[in-house]
Amino acid sequence: MTFDWTTFLNRYNIPFNTRGPNTPAGAVTIPCPLCGAADHSDHMVLWPGGGWRCWRNHEHGGQRPTRLVQIMLGCSYAEAQRLTDSGSPIPSTAQFAAVATMFTPIPKVASVEPRRLKIPAEFRPLINIWACQPFLEYLRNRGFTTDAKSISFMYPTCGLRFATRGPFKGRIIFPMRYEGKLVSWTGRTIYRAEPARYKALTTNAEAAARAGLEPALAPINHHLLWWDWVIRTPSNTELVLVEGPLDALRINTLGYKPFERRTVAATCWLGSEPTIQQIDLLHRLAPKFKRCWIIPDADMRYKAYRIADALRPLKFTVATLPRGVEDPAELRTYQQLMDTLR
Repeated sequence: MTFDWTTFLNRYNIPFNTRGPNTPAGAVTIPCPLCGAADHSDHMVLWPGGGWRCWRNHEHGGQRPTRLVQIMLGCSYAEAQRLTDSGSPIPSTAQFAAVATMFTPIPKVASVEPRRLKIPAEFRPLINIWACQPFLEYLRNRGFTTDAKSISFMYPTCGLRFATRGPFKGRIIFPMRYEGKLVSWTGRTIYRAEPARYKALTTNAEAAARAGLEPALAPINHHLLWWDWVIRTPSNTELVLVEGPLDALRINTLGYKPFERRTVAATCWLGSEPTIQQIDLLHRLAPKFKRCWIIPDADMRYKAYRIADALRPLKFTVATLPRGVEDPAELRTYQQLMDTLR
């Protein structure tokens, strides 16, 4: 069943407009709940089928109605999901810009057997073998334990691998899984001379075939690293959001201590800023945590405050790294992490 915004708005006595300079044909508009008092007009466009996006700030948008309904009603994500049931994807940028045209739903595609992605044979588990030593040395130089077993298996962020050949040669591999399914991976180079620090599996079928790989099931920035583990952590855990995989690995190795008074779990957005898809996931994830934090690099605090503003309903707090620490991966002790999250 397709979600209908006008039915929802009428049910909860929320005023809306069907005409006006901000209102595309076929859509309705309301003041943007995320912009708040800064929106002096009706800049939030609610598209037929459930998509939504703000004229003032295109970061305020979603592919499904669930997250916006959660914000508008102040209810749980599960309750908003029950109320919205399902919805159609957000229209394309071209459709969004064509204010005077009618919204045309995206045609349905015939169902096909879901494709599965597998870890390539050349991606080997990070264990104490001769071939793994350069990768362990890299982690040791970054301040991680020299015990590969504790990194790969004892910590909750397990599954790290390494590659000594193939297109990801010389990289530590961070698999990206969602609901038990491998959807992509990213690799961090251990070589200083390599210009690209991170390299992700492409979604382009032709480019992947040239590298002898299957394409990713989704872009790397449509998911959150270690999602399956983080979503199952205890409710007394604090959530930390950081930029990169090594930052998240550092927070998890230092902070996830179930027998401590404070225990911390981390994930990362793997890019310049969280995407709409990742923000949707955070609206599912964050409400189950006691407190939510963003720890930016020392020179990126301005970006962190912008991200926190986009996540305003989730009440993320921007933390400050200790003096002399430039990024979260440089934290060395549990106490340093606790001082950061004070």
